[in-house]
Amino acid sequence: MKTITLEINPMGILEQVDSFFEAFRKTVTLELEVPTSVYARTKLLCEYISDKVGVRYHLPELLMTVYLEFVQKSIEGYNPTKIYEEITRSYGYGERLVIHAEDRVFEYEKKAGTKTILTITMDKKDAKKGGLILEEMDELFGNVPSLEGLLSTLWVNFIEEYKRGNNQKALNTIIRSLKKTANT
Repeated sequence: MKTITLEINPMGILEQVDSFFEAFRKTVTLELEVPTSVYARTKLLCEYISDKVGVRYHLPELLMTVYLEFVQKSIEGYNPTKIYEEITRSYGYGERLVIHAEDRVFEYEKKAGTKTILTITMDKKDAKKGGLILEEMDELFGNVPSLEGLLSTLWVNFIEEYKRGNNQKALNTIIRSLKKTANT
């Protein structure tokens, strides 16, 4: 007796068509979620840069600058532990606040605050670079964010470090670079 095996494709026709077209797309769409205060500060920073240079500088451009700088740093100064620390850093949004006063300790829930969701489009080649870094970090350490999570974390890290005065040099570099581009 002859046995015939019939494979059933779990993807419907619409999913197959979408998958087919996805192979030809050159960009990916990502949804980033950050605290609204970070979003507002970033918009203000982009307006400042735009005014300083005289060229419109939008939030997605700042995000790509921060992201591509991270990728470049990760490749040129390869240090897996530092990379992992950067992509998993947390600034305590929605966590506990601990205050030590003399011999007493007070703990409070920090307000999570509101979140802002931003949808951006990124070149697939650039997305793959971050994806490869994340895959390697997952192999070494486990528990890594998605690409959207990576971008959100880098964004928050940049703004938090800027608030602490640590990214002024990076901001000045962005401004100088844009001025050169505007003058050419």
